[in-house]
Amino acid sequence: MEPDDNPTNGGDDAAVQFRRGGLTPFRIVMSILLIGVVWSVTVVSLDRFVTTGRKSACDLSADAASIAIHIYFATNANTYPINFTELTAERIDTTGAETAAIPAALLLPANVALNVVATVPPAPAAQAYMQLSSGSSWYLTMALVSGGAPTFTCSP
Repeated sequence: MEPDDNPTNGGDDAAVQFRRGGLTPFRIVMSILLIGVVWSVTVVSLDRFVTTGRKSACDLSADAASIAIHIYFATNANTYPINFTELTAERIDTTGAETAAIPAALLLPANVALNVVATVPPAPAAQAYMQLSSGSSWYLTMALVSGGAPTFTCSP
């Protein structure tokens, strides 16, 4: 035994217990609580990042759709699309001497689809074929404006 390990010689009882006793039940419980607090902070932070990413994806799709309606307007006799189907479909131009394919004004990413029936909430207020979705992550709804360009609304 080392001289400072003997409590009668002025040694530290806590230091002796730590070296000999290892982990006590109190230390184990405190370690588990600390891990739980760190885990909960991490989960909350990750959820916030995922939510921000979903909103950003929808906002970018709305911006792309806003640009696409102007492309559609310029290539389709100054008329606006009435639904996403028209905006995303390739058209055939037969006005000239030769027929030509006009590419779709809006190309959808692989993970985004048209809600054909649009029964998944939030259902659009107007006609069917007016909503894009990325699974259940977000929805982009197209609203017709009388005499003007359609508007787009994101819903998480």
